[in-house]
Amino acid sequence: MSDLRVKGSFGGWARDRVIELNDGSVWRQPEDHYEWRFSHKPLVEIENGQMTVKGMKRAVKVERIK
Repeated sequence: MSDLRVKGSFGGWARDRVIELNDGSVWRQPEDHYEWRFSHKPLVEIENGQMTVKGMKRAVKVERIK
C-alpha cells in the first residue's frame, strides 16, 4: 500500500478542482460532483481514472495534468 496523499489541505470535490499529490503529480476533476469536507493531507488512491480520497463518500473521475 502506498502512502499517496493530497499535498496540503483538501476541501472536497468540485468540477475543475485541481489536486496536487505528495508524489508531485497534479490531477483535475472534470466531472460535476460536489461534496465538501475539509481535511489535511488525506490518503488518496487512484485506480482506472478514479480518485478516492479518504473520508469522501465516493471516487471521482480525474485526469492527470502533470
